[in-house]
Amino acid sequence: VQMPKLDGFEVLELIEHEPAVIFATAFDQYAMKAFDAHAVDYLLKPFSIDRFQTALTRARQRMGENRRAVVPESVAELKREARAPDQPHSERIVVKDGAKVHIIPIDKLDYVEAQDDYVCLYSNKKGFLKQQTISSLEASLDPKRFLRIHRSHIVNLERVAKIEPYTKDSKIAVLLDGTQLP
Repeated sequence: VQMPKLDGFEVLELIEHEPAVIFATAFDQYAMKAFDAHAVDYLLKPFSIDRFQTALTRARQRMGENRRAVVPESVAELKREARAPDQPHSERIVVKDGAKVHIIPIDKLDYVEAQDDYVCLYSNKKGFLKQQTISSLEASLDPKRFLRIHRSHIVNLERVAKIEPYTKDSKIAVLLDGTQLP
């Protein structure tokens, strides 16, 4: 559970598909959170070989079930499907910057750009880096207000001034502030 830089739960959020996960830790206080994250098992150290074998058997069974099931393309898709129609979307995004914490209201968000396992959130020509995948962020945004226009960009539709041809087969979105996005 506790690892340098990211904890086990943060690693799970970064994975696009839902793997069969067994938590092995010396900390019992994370058990409920692990099962909320759909863990197959939670092994409390020290554990026996028999206990480990049981957990592996469960993981193999789950992996077999997942192969036979119709699996959505991503965890983000699952979250979108599971979201209740009346459940509100995020109203703000919290970004840690060292000792500082920035709160970006959703209505001030211009666009989002993926940068490896991070997203850069742009608001008023300023960029704020957050450790989160673009897919998980997309799932928390209102699809009536935000659109993924590229594998690495989400745009606030209220900020789009026009769409222009870019190459023979592609276009670019030009925002009100002049920013051009593929």
